[in-house]
Amino acid sequence: MVLHEPAKEVVLSFTAGDPINREAFVIILDNETEKTYEAIVSITNENVVSWDYIPDVQTGFMLDEFDECERVVKKQSPISASPA
Repeated sequence: MVLHEPAKEVVLSFTAGDPINREAFVIILDNETEKTYEAIVSITNENVVSWDYIPDVQTGFMLDEFDECERVVKKQSPISASPA
C-alpha cells in the first residue's frame, strides 16, 4: 500500500484552502483464488475508487510466506559440509 499521488494538474493548480482528496494504491492477493487485484481507495471519502483484477500476475512475497519459509527451512535436517 502506497500513497496514490494526485494528477500533476491538481497539484499545480492547488491554492491554500482547496480540499485535498487523499488516496492509496493497494495491491491485493486473494490467497484462496491466487488472484491479484489493484485498487485505489479514497482515504478522504472512505470508498473504493477502482478495483481491477490483474490476470497472469503474482505479487511479491507476503509476510506470512516469509514466516512459512522460515518454518520449513528450520524443520530440515542440517546438511553436513564435506571438505573441499
